[in-house]
Amino acid sequence: MRREDFYPKQHQRYNRPTGGKIFTIRNIFYGVMTLVIISVVYIYFGIINTLPSLAQLENPPQEYATKILDSDGNLLENFFIKRRMYVPYDSIPKPFFQALIATEDREFYNHWGVHSMRIAKAVVKNIMALGAKEGASTITQQLARNLYFTQEQTLTRKIKEAITAVQIEKTYTKNEILEMYANTVNFGRGAYGIQVASHVMFGKPPYRLSPSECAYLVGVLKAPSKYDAKENYSKAIVRRNTVLALMEEVGFVTNPQRKRYSEEPIKLNDGSKIFQGSGIAPHFIEMIRKKLSKDERLSKYDIYKDGLTIYTTLNSQIQRYANESVETQLRSFQKEFDGAWSWSGKQQLLNAILERSAKESSQYLAAEDDESKSDIVKKLIRTPAFIDSVKRAVTTIQTAVCMVEPATGAILAMVGASPLSMERNPSARYSLNHCTETTRQPGSAFKPFVYASAMVESNLTPWSSVESGSFSYALGNGKTWSPHGSSRTGGAMSLESALQFSINTVAARLITQYTKPTRVVSLAKRMGITTPMDAFPALALGVEEVYPL
Repeated sequence: MRREDFYPKQHQRYNRPTGGKIFTIRNIFYGVMTLVIISVVYIYFGIINTLPSLAQLENPPQEYATKILDSDGNLLENFFIKRRMYVPYDSIPKPFFQALIATEDREFYNHWGVHSMRIAKAVVKNIMALGAKEGASTITQQLARNLYFTQEQTLTRKIKEAITAVQIEKTYTKNEILEMYANTVNFGRGAYGIQVASHVMFGKPPYRLSPSECAYLVGVLKAPSKYDAKENYSKAIVRRNTVLALMEEVGFVTNPQRKRYSEEPIKLNDGSKIFQGSGIAPHFIEMIRKKLSKDERLSKYDIYKDGLTIYTTLNSQIQRYANESVETQLRSFQKEFDGAWSWSGKQQLLNAILERSAKESSQYLAAEDDESKSDIVKKLIRTPAFIDSVKRAVTTIQTAVCMVEPATGAILAMVGASPLSMERNPSARYSLNHCTETTRQPGSAFKPFVYASAMVESNLTPWSSVESGSFSYALGNGKTWSPHGSSRTGGAMSLESALQFSINTVAARLITQYTKPTRVVSLAKRMGITTPMDAFPALALGVEEVYPL
């Protein structure tokens, strides 16, 4: 008799063999262990392994603008990606930190980077509101986010932010954390850090900020574009006064003080030009920028992020005199030229210039195929505004002015283009620098190189005599070189007098009889001429083009 015969059929299902899929304590244990292992791996590789290192915590990746100063220490310009300049804790007004703590983190001096009770309250409020209505980030967590993370709203980022905040608290004092926060946070209008924000918003350094201005800056942090007084004055006032009210709640200001500060208007200053520098020498600054980018001494630095200070030889007062002089002269010359010039009968020339300009336009360069490029050219050369802009550009008289201290070679002033160009087109401040990027015939200014070479090669002195009459030289190809510009009477003349009166025939004799063109070129290179030059006799008269500088 079988065992199954003793049990009713409805109970037989409980006595089936154990080979089927059933959950046992062992299966549950394995499942739990698998989840634990996955969680540990995720926490290590997804969170802990991606946290900032100790070195990064001790040297946070802050981006500061590079300052370009003139010879007197005045700011000429800044190089930056984010406009940010560092200012120490003691130079930041106390009301700013009070407003920040009252608004963002009242328990700042009592927690260790994360405020657990605040997190719990925020979770309850958000659940009850069915959405994110209240944040729980401390000032230290916000600093961690600003320095190391993005603004993405994910649990992983929140965990990373909290762990990093604790590490920051272990590494820095509370005041150092406040200092870093004030120097890294975004106040809007491209101003990162209180130093830049203070100048941009109010046209003054941070230490001169009033309590109401400090409250405004802290209020702006919540949403810079929304609470910018320039864009929405009424909302800015309400937000500023809310911050003042919070300061009163904590006890940082009294009730009478809060009322007085709340009645003050928000007087914004267009301080962007002040922060960006004087702007008096744009081509000089651009020349500096290009030199710095190739300077091997700065190979380990980023001139847009590392907050360098670059000292230059430019004299701002001399630069202003140069600007004024050039503008006065060129306005007169430009008026005279415009009165004499006419495009009448020059349509072929104008068409060629228009086509070339159209092919240099950003629209043309961005086009992906030849058909699109052709259509862009056709459209532009028929557009009145484009035609007028090209006409103005090609008929603007240009100039190159560079004042150099002879004893040191220091550049004291530089005007790289006509100020009329920049007046007609602001982007021309970054245009071709006619001092350093175009070539011109130096003429007789090149003769000192010829005289110096002849004196070295033939042991001449300034008082040595050379014939000054007419001169001819066989070039070896059946042609003869006969330069003009001899002395009226001819005869022997000292090198001193010949150079003083710029006698061409003396220079011609020197380069052919007392030295050689190749040696003149070699000496010129050693003395700083960088432009490629061909070695031939006419070099003595300055016919080879060189950079004016």
